[in-house]
Amino acid sequence: MGRITGIICAIGIMLAAWTVLADDYSKTGTGPVKVFLLIGQSNMNGRGNIETLRDKLIKDHPDQYPKSLMELRKDVWIVGANGDGISGQKDNKCLEPGFGQWKWFGPELSFGHQMGDQFKEQVLLIKVIGGGTSLGKDWVPPTMSKRTGRPVGHMYKRAVRETIQTLIGLDKLYRDYKPEMGYQLCGIFWCQGNADSGQFAAEYADNLVDFINDYRANFGIPDLPFIAAESLSSRTPGEQFVKGCEMVNAQQKNKQAAAIPARSKINLMSDDYKPYNASGDSTHWRWNCRAYIDVGNWAADLIKPMLLPAANHATDAKVQQAWKNILPQMLEPEQPAKTTK
Repeated sequence: MGRITGIICAIGIMLAAWTVLADDYSKTGTGPVKVFLLIGQSNMNGRGNIETLRDKLIKDHPDQYPKSLMELRKDVWIVGANGDGISGQKDNKCLEPGFGQWKWFGPELSFGHQMGDQFKEQVLLIKVIGGGTSLGKDWVPPTMSKRTGRPVGHMYKRAVRETIQTLIGLDKLYRDYKPEMGYQLCGIFWCQGNADSGQFAAEYADNLVDFINDYRANFGIPDLPFIAAESLSSRTPGEQFVKGCEMVNAQQKNKQAAAIPARSKINLMSDDYKPYNASGDSTHWRWNCRAYIDVGNWAADLIKPMLLPAANHATDAKVQQAWKNILPQMLEPEQPAKTTK
């Protein structure tokens, strides 16, 4: 009982620390907030160069990449991002460039703009990222854990835990959120792969199947849409992304998972992309703003046909019970107290 009380207090403290004073920053009163979980390693975090986006890409292709990408998007909230936004929000309120790695942006920018255009309701993006993390070790889901003997990954636990804790505490995070609005978890966008080369590459498709199925089961949404975007690094498992999504679709007898084979679609040294490279850091896509924008747009295009009918997961008894059952399993074990001699 003492540990449970401590956990509840810790969650309350965390939510209080995250409190956002979001005055008039929403489409309030329009129904459940549409929620998307954006997860992965450093390329989901993002290193899209903001100056190149603003000063070159938008000017070169204004119809395809509108200047609105540089503007604050009040109808799209974002939490968990690693950055303050270009306006220096500091409390991760509303979408704009600058919610990637420190001063950059990731696929969330274009994805969030498309989702904001898609819905009349408020949109919320929850980012959970870990640089250099692998599906084979850090994101291990429970089914894969049983199959391989590896422990459930700390990043897998974190994504489940932070998603549930964020949603049950939305009224503490956003003053414009009212409990009567509710929320709907609408999909997962996974951008990863660079750390799964070598020993993990050949097993990636099987691991991805367990990953998708377990997230759906743990969140209590059996056909939750899932997009898997391959990193552009030469070390990614390649066709395993497509294979894994096809395998899980065959199991579920639906088409609620899709892959973006980014390396076959983007050549950073081509005429289309090279002008927008901003660094020689190939691991992070040469900080290419166009690449990050395109991957976010492609993910949005893929997920739109998968979107489920409107629902309110805040009042869905089955979903809430699933969260109640899984949350204690997603907490990190308590560390033993240090003793001094």
